[in-house]
This record gives sequence, C-alpha cells and structure tokens, in this order.
Amino acid sequence: IEAMFSEAVEYRKSHSSLYKSYSVSDIKESEYIPWTASVGYSGTRALFSKELQALLDTWTECKTEPLSDQHRQSLWSVYCDLADLLFAGYQQHLTSIVDDKDRELEVRNDFDNDKNRFILASFEQGQANIAIELAEQYQHFPTLVQICEHQKNRERLETYFTKFGSD
Repeated sequence: IEAMFSEAVEYRKSHSSLYKSYSVSDIKESEYIPWTASVGYSGTRALFSKELQALLDTWTECKTEPLSDQHRQSLWSVYCDLADLLFAGYQQHLTSIVDDKDRELEVRNDFDNDKNRFILASFEQGQANIAIELAEQYQHFPTLVQICEHQKNRERLETYFTKFGSD
C-alpha cells in the first residue's frame, strides 16, 4: 500500500499541471485538501492512521513471537514512509487555509495529535532514530525534548532549542 501511495504522490508531483487548473492562492475562500489528506472514515488520512496503528499493534503482539531483523526493518521502513505521507498531507492542507483561524487551529490540532501519537510511539517502540527523523522533519519539539531527556543529551537539546525556539 505504501509503495502505491508513494508512487502516486511522485506521479502527481511530476505531472502537477494535470491536476491543478488554478493556484490555491487565487481562490481565497477555498480550502485545498490534498488527496493524501482526505478526511472522513474512508479518507486517506484515516487509512494512513489505521495502517500505522496496525503496524504498532503488530509490534505489540510480536513481543511473544519476535520478528526477524529483516522483517522488523522492513516494517519500520513502511511505518516511516506512511507517517511521512500522513504528515505531508497535513502540511499541504495547512498551507491552503487562508483567513480562517478556527479551521487552521482545528487542522493543526489534528496534526499535532497524530504527530504525538505516531512519532512518540516509534520512540516508545525503541526506534529513536525514526522518531528523531520524523520529529525534526515535522518540527515536533515535544518528542525531541523527550528523546534528549531520555538519552541525557543536553547538547542536542540545546541545539533544538536554538533551532525551534522561534517557532
């Protein structure tokens, strides 16, 4: 599933003129919801969340029957790619919201909740590198702080304060 969505995203990026007959900034009243961020029970945002949760559930169940290193690495790669698709959809959605602070706050809160849920979960499952990568890319400072505190890495924490302090 992840590969199919990734290829579709790349195709749409490379053929953007086919999918865009106007600029989002030209239409102030509209809100652009990219197909990777479609909402509702059957939307891709819900699909990505369900798939990410299914992977987390798989790791929880695998404590009794450990996975091979290759299988574990493969699953974490899919997890990271799906999280990236989910979060990138949120970012595109947020950039399209103009002059509607309530709607922007609603989408931002959903985005923050999903970052809390899926980035922190990767850290809790022992995947600090994945958590750091996603948290840095999507500026999820709370997870970065928690990881630095857990690893007792004051220097890295100060770097994050400098980098994200103005946000």
